[in-house]
Amino acid sequence: MTTNPRPNRAQQQSLRAFLKRQSKPAGAWLKLSIALGTFNAILMIAGAYLLAQTIHNVMFEGASLNQVTHLLWPLAGIILLRALFLAISERLSAYAALKIKSAMRQTLLTKLTQLGPSYIEQHGQGATLNTVHDGVEALHDYYAKYLPGVAYSALIPLAILVVIFPTDYKAGLIFLLTAPLIPFFMILVGSKAEALNQKRWQQLAVLGNYFFDRVQGLTQLKLFNATQKELKQIAKISDDFRHTTLGVLKIAFLSSFALEFLATISVALVAVIIGFRLF
Repeated sequence: MTTNPRPNRAQQQSLRAFLKRQSKPAGAWLKLSIALGTFNAILMIAGAYLLAQTIHNVMFEGASLNQVTHLLWPLAGIILLRALFLAISERLSAYAALKIKSAMRQTLLTKLTQLGPSYIEQHGQGATLNTVHDGVEALHDYYAKYLPGVAYSALIPLAILVVIFPTDYKAGLIFLLTAPLIPFFMILVGSKAEALNQKRWQQLAVLGNYFFDRVQGLTQLKLFNATQKELKQIAKISDDFRHTTLGVLKIAFLSSFALEFLATISVALVAVIIGFRLF
C-alpha cells in the first residue's frame, strides 16, 4: 500500500477551510461556548484583582477580617460563577462537536452511497470504516477543545495585557515578550507530532484493511491451516501501530511540558521583579 505524502501548506489550508465549513451545523453553539469561556476569563481577572486587593489590605494596611469582607463575598461569588460558566461552556462545546460529527458522518455515508461499492473496494473496506468511525470521532477534540482554545488564546491574553499595562507596564512588557515564545515552540513540536500522526493513521488503515480481508477469508485460512501464521502477522502489525501511537503520545507530553515551562518562566520573571520591588 502506498503512503500519502505529508500535506503541504496549500493542502493544510484547504483542510482547515473544509473543517471550518463542517462546523456550520453547530456554529452558534460553538460561538456561545467561546463567549461563555471568554466571560469566564474576564471573571478570572476580576477575581485575581479582588484577591490581590485583599492580600494587600491585610499584609500592608493591617486590615482585619471584617474590613475585607466586602471583597471576599464578591470573590466567592466570582468563583461560583466561574465554575458554572466553565461547566456550561464545556457542555456546549461537547454538544456542538457531537452535532458536527453526526452531520459529517451523514455526509460521508451519502457520498459513499453515490460512489458505489467499487470505490470502497478500491480504497479498502477496513480503511473506509476507520475513516467513517475513528476518523470522524478523532475530530471531537478539534471542535470541542481546539477551536475554543484557539479563540481563548487570542482573546484572553489580550484582556490580561489590557489590565496589566496600566497597572504595571514592566510586567506587561515581560508578558508581551515571552508570550510569543509559547506558540513558536508549540509549532516546532506540533510539526513533529503531525508527521508521526500521519504515519500512525496510515498504519491504522493498513491494519484495518488487513484484518478485514483476513476475516473475509477466514474459511480459506482454516482450510489451509494458516490461522496461526496470520494471527502472528496481525500481532506484529498491531505492535508496530502501538509503538507509533506511543511516539505520538511522547511528542504530545513534550508539547505540554514546553507550554508549562515557558509559562512558568514568564510568571517567574514577573515574580522576581515584584519581589525585588518589595525588598
